[in-house]
Amino acid sequence: MLRTNPTGARNRSAGTNSRASKNSGSADTATSTVISQAVLKIISSARSSGRLNLSNQELYTLPVAMFDNSIQPTSGNWWEEVDLTKLIIADNNLETIDERVTEFGALTLIDMHNNKLSALPDLSSLQQLTVLNLSSNALTNLPDSLFSIPLAELRMTNNYLSSLPASIASLAPSLVVLDISDNQLQSVPPSLLTFPRLTTLSLKSNKLSTFTFDSLPSLTHLDISHNNIASLTGDPSKMPKLQQLNVSQNSLSALFSLSNIVPVARIISLPSLITLDVRINRITTLSVISTTKITISTPVLKDLLVQGNQLKTLEGSGILESSVKSIETLDFRDNGLEAIPAPVVEMELLKRLLVEGNPIRVPRRAIIEKGTAAIIAWMKDRIPIE
Repeated sequence: MLRTNPTGARNRSAGTNSRASKNSGSADTATSTVISQAVLKIISSARSSGRLNLSNQELYTLPVAMFDNSIQPTSGNWWEEVDLTKLIIADNNLETIDERVTEFGALTLIDMHNNKLSALPDLSSLQQLTVLNLSSNALTNLPDSLFSIPLAELRMTNNYLSSLPASIASLAPSLVVLDISDNQLQSVPPSLLTFPRLTTLSLKSNKLSTFTFDSLPSLTHLDISHNNIASLTGDPSKMPKLQQLNVSQNSLSALFSLSNIVPVARIISLPSLITLDVRINRITTLSVISTTKITISTPVLKDLLVQGNQLKTLEGSGILESSVKSIETLDFRDNGLEAIPAPVVEMELLKRLLVEGNPIRVPRRAIIEKGTAAIIAWMKDRIPIE
């Protein structure tokens, strides 16, 4: 049955006066009744909408009324009247999920985020389920049965997962969005990096020490920031649709390392990349670490963010050279550049140029206040060009 936590009523019951205690007890019961009736009303309305939203109801268990005839008992089981397709039970105090939830076979979405779940029931019978949000719980592992569901979107942020089972490979045909940020992952199954339909992958704030680019032909957003990654291996050209790459706040000394791989064209082509964020690493070069000369092509790059590294030049990798016509933001604050790279002054679309914290000459305040265009004009005349 529904349990509530009428904190205010409990506080009012504190005291030595027996009458006050009795009155507070009545208030306690009244509060509980009001909350229960509110929940029952929500359940009743779901009969016609097919959408049950019990978020933020201070639930400790799922209401029995979901599964029995306590509402309009003469009408039969309510899920026989309308198919329940969306179940939202977020922001409660649930520690377990009633296995009878699998009776709602038409569910396409379940949102359980921000509860206290440490385990999951077998949900494998919910074959219509495509969206599952398990974020902000207390999960330490995931049952294999979870991956027999054709999920398109799976969110598991802010749990205690230290590994992913190999059975996650079963999601390859269907998975589009996967967010496992803020966990304790030290690695990911290699199969995960070959999912053909995956467009968004977030592994930020884990404990990854390496990451290998593999064949993710549909991937547009990759976030592996806030880890302990020391090297990026593999060929990022296998992600031709990649638009956002965030590898900030890791332990990288170079952008890409292809010591054992030589692309046929000796070029890493990232034709769709819009944002490259490598801030706060230990990067000394944007060039590819390889046994042969390999250049990087980013023809539509708009934002190059390299603040907080150990760079002495931004040239030579091909990134600046190939994106002269597209760059809008260039942030190379807090590095070791002694001169402004030549391609910078040719960037016609450049809107934000951030150069502070480098051992180069900086224009006087009056020029800086006029904006990027004025700074570039000043640089053309005054600062040595590489």
